[in-house]
Amino acid sequence: SKFWFKKDIPLSLSCGDEHTAITTGNN
Repeated sequence: SKFWFKKDIPLSLSCGDEHTAITTGNN
């Protein structure tokens, strides 16, 4: 899994699927 930070919001990317981004914060 890869974790990227955009605008202080951690984005969890599923392994093998970088097109699917899950935000751990409010949308």
